[in-house]
Amino acid sequence: MYETLVGFTLMEQWGGRAFVPPLGPTGYRRLRSIHRRPYRTSDGLISVVVYHEGHWRRFLEFAGHARLLEDERFSTVEARNDNIDELYELLAGILTQRTTAEWLKIFQEIDVPAMPVLSLEELFDDEHLRAVGFFHEISHPEEGAFLVTRHPAHYSESRPADPARQPPPDRLG
Repeated sequence: MYETLVGFTLMEQWGGRAFVPPLGPTGYRRLRSIHRRPYRTSDGLISVVVYHEGHWRRFLEFAGHARLLEDERFSTVEARNDNIDELYELLAGILTQRTTAEWLKIFQEIDVPAMPVLSLEELFDDEHLRAVGFFHEISHPEEGAFLVTRHPAHYSESRPADPARQPPPDRLG
C-alpha cells in the first residue's frame, strides 16, 4: 500500500528531483503553496482546482474580478505561478462568500473541477459513492453483517475483486 501511494503521489510531483543530479525541489510551486488546500465556503469546505488559463478566466470573470487578468502579477500562466500564494489567498477569500452547494453549481457551469470536502460520516451518504455502488453489506459467518467498500480500481481484463469472499476457516484466527 505504501509503495502504491508513493508511486501515485510522485507521478506528477517529481519536479526537479526527476533528474540526476536533481535540478530543483520536488513538486511544483502551486502544489507547495501554503494556500493550496481545501477552501472554506460560508458553510463548509470545498476542493477546487482552478488550474489553466480557461479556468482562471472563467472563475475570475464570474467572481467579478476579471480585472485581475490585466494585473501583471496574474496576466499570464508564468506570472500566476510566480505569485501563486497571493492568487490562492485571493481565491480563498472569494470562496467564503457563498455556500459549498452554490460554488459546486457555479463550478459545474463554468467547467472548473471542484468537489465538496466531506467528513467521514458524510461519505456514507455521498451521492456519487451511492450511484457507483461503492458500499456493500456482506455477512460474516461469525460476526454478522457489516459494510465494506468495493475495490476502487477496475481493470478491463480481470475479474472484479470480491469483498464478500471469506478467508479459509483456519485463517479466521
